[in-house]
Amino acid sequence: MYPSLFVIGMVGYCKLEVRRDVGLVKLIFKVWRGWVHLPEVLSALQLCVPSGRVSTRRHLPLFRLQTPRTNILRFAPASRAIRLLNTISQNLDIFICNLSEFTEMAHKCIEINC
Repeated sequence: MYPSLFVIGMVGYCKLEVRRDVGLVKLIFKVWRGWVHLPEVLSALQLCVPSGRVSTRRHLPLFRLQTPRTNILRFAPASRAIRLLNTISQNLDIFICNLSEFTEMAHKCIEINC
């Protein structure tokens, strides 16, 4: 009888898409911090290191994302996780935060993007 988004907001749950993305980003965060051992995933994470000529006005993303040539690569879990990590890292220092702070910021950033 009620729209599902109304019930979701009333109960305090988030959509399945948000929960999936938060779970994915939490896994990548745990791999990045060394709490989970997945060398294949860790090798896919490449930091963007600015050269000395980059001005301070330009904000570079934390992780480098390959330019996808197809929609399959664009919406692949690894690409989606790196894009989400770059969004989260603009608002939170992921090198010093704990898991609960990261999860809270991930929920906020992902719900805004959805």
